[in-house]
Amino acid sequence: MKIAIDIDEVLCETMKSFLDFVRENKGIEKDFEDIFSHNLWEVFEVEEKEINEIFYEIFIYGGSLDLISGAKEGVENLSRNNELFFITSRSMNYFDKTKDFIVKNFISKPQLYFSGDLYGDGKTKDEICEDLEIKLIIEDNGETSLKYAENGLNVLLLDKPWNQKFEHENIFRCFSWDDILEKIRELTYADILHKDDKNEKVF
Repeated sequence: MKIAIDIDEVLCETMKSFLDFVRENKGIEKDFEDIFSHNLWEVFEVEEKEINEIFYEIFIYGGSLDLISGAKEGVENLSRNNELFFITSRSMNYFDKTKDFIVKNFISKPQLYFSGDLYGDGKTKDEICEDLEIKLIIEDNGETSLKYAENGLNVLLLDKPWNQKFEHENIFRCFSWDDILEKIRELTYADILHKDDKNEKVF
């Protein structure tokens, strides 16, 4: 089975690094639970450009990002019997750093794609999935996940403070990587993912 996997806040704790950065360099204190929107410029009441500049510092000059609990083991399990595609809405400016991160922590030869969801340069994640005939994506962005779901893509939405209000029949909320693996089992054997052979192993 083909599975798309987002990177930030699905594989790594990007928000933790962001909050550490603004606390240390901007003197702004916010908790993880305070992040009510994926659009951080709305949360911090600044220009979008300023948020992008902070991420540039984190992705280019920052240290390694901590992994989300269970992500390494989860990807390893899925990679045994599935074809994995890492699809991120990061800027292409971070291609080398992003690829190095995936190679170091997950897969030596990753299938890595950069979408235009945030920067408008290229296809959106659901369009990439359609081209690649992917029917399932693991995500954290509620707003874009709703759009993907409305376009027929099945979304495993990893629970975050900024995605609480997004619901759809094609969105399946998960609370951990163990939950993600279990939900994939359920969807596969319920034939929601349209597998040709439901006896085929998913991991």
